Amino acid sequence: MVLTDRSNPEDPTVKISRLVTATLAGLAAIPAVAFGHGSMSDPPSRVYQCFFTAKDDPRCVEAWTANPQALYDWTEVNIANAAGRHRELIPDGKLCSAGRDKYASFDRAVAWPATTLRPGADGKYSLTWKSTAPHATEYYRVYITKPSYDQTRALRWDDLELVHDTGRIAAEATTTMKVSLPERTGRQVLYTVWQRSDSPEAFYACTDVVMGQGGTAPAPTPTPAPTPTPDPMPPGHDHSTPAPAPTPAPAPAPTPAPAPAPTPAPAPGGKKVIAYFPAWGVYGRNFHVADIPAERLTHVNYAFANIANGRCVLGDPYADIDRFYPGDSWDPGSMRGSFNQLRKLKAQHPGLRAMISVGGWTWSKGFSDAALTDASRREFVSSCVNLFLRTDSNGDGARDGYGDVFDGIDIDWEYPVSGGDSGMVNRPEDKRTY
Repeated sequence: MVLTDRSNPEDPTVKISRLVTATLAGLAAIPAVAFGHGSMSDPPSRVYQCFFTAKDDPRCVEAWTANPQALYDWTEVNIANAAGRHRELIPDGKLCSAGRDKYASFDRAVAWPATTLRPGADGKYSLTWKSTAPHATEYYRVYITKPSYDQTRALRWDDLELVHDTGRIAAEATTTMKVSLPERTGRQVLYTVWQRSDSPEAFYACTDVVMGQGGTAPAPTPTPAPTPTPDPMPPGHDHSTPAPAPTPAPAPAPTPAPAPAPTPAPAPGGKKVIAYFPAWGVYGRNFHVADIPAERLTHVNYAFANIANGRCVLGDPYADIDRFYPGDSWDPGSMRGSFNQLRKLKAQHPGLRAMISVGGWTWSKGFSDAALTDASRREFVSSCVNLFLRTDSNGDGARDGYGDVFDGIDIDWEYPVSGGDSGMVNRPEDKRTY
């Protein structure tokens, strides 16, 4: 069902839209798993350091040159279907990239920037993992290189010694582990595996440290996170300062080419062609909003938003509003990610309408509670409208919604009364409140 479609009140899509629809990029064949993201932030992993704090280091410059998008996607060194099979799936020499060509630059056996690591007063070391999309954790496992490790060779599984396993942890944005490390001196590599418990997806991080320098770690002082500056230059660029170009002679202004005519809006009452865009398609499938054949569609359903505490929330904040694309900005308040790409796509195709789909197979667990009472329904609907159909619900001039992206809301409850994913909340009242 659709809560509202402000663009055309008589649009036939203001009905149940869970009918058979076109599905982009093989949606039906894609497991809904790639929603968590993160990396080691303190001490920082190679990809985290090269993106945030050591961009000008020669090794990081080489990584930027090899594949800039790998740095923008610093949270994505992952395997979607790992399910604990890390050693089986990741070959020796490719641990730091998780066997993914996109991150191959980080497997290089070079002198990466290293962080001096000192224990706290309790003799343990504090290691912090930052998650941009928190999820329940099966475990974090931390390994350290053995004394026999040959640093001129890319990291292998037999080079590592397991030193810490957290066991299960609830979802949290920042996880700090207190870890006992064996005595080491000089450069070492910490290898961290984050295995989610709510899906088979796992994430990986190589962190270069220097140990055995004596002393203990000082009490941490909060500092603001650095603001990364995107490098808009293509691979193979030169970071040196170019010589100033000579002033060219004035040339007559060219006759501007006529702007292409925008795609017209579909005629009222015409056929509606609706397709789902899976938010997780930007990962393993490398399918992005710009790949949508918008000229063949009237509507795009963006899948999915989640439900938390009876309210609509973003499903994957990194993919939705934070992932960097060419032309995006890091200025405070700037929107990036697939939402911004969808906004641009609609500007190119004024006839296109965008709907946000809420729930789906994985995230329908909150529907029954949200629909149970008149008060809970009002709270749920209000939160969805404010988040997805308005841009400034408080009237304070600050963006708190995405009404400039979406035209309506699709309720994808799978399923009322019975059925659905494991852990699904169902009750007989769903038949009435659905």
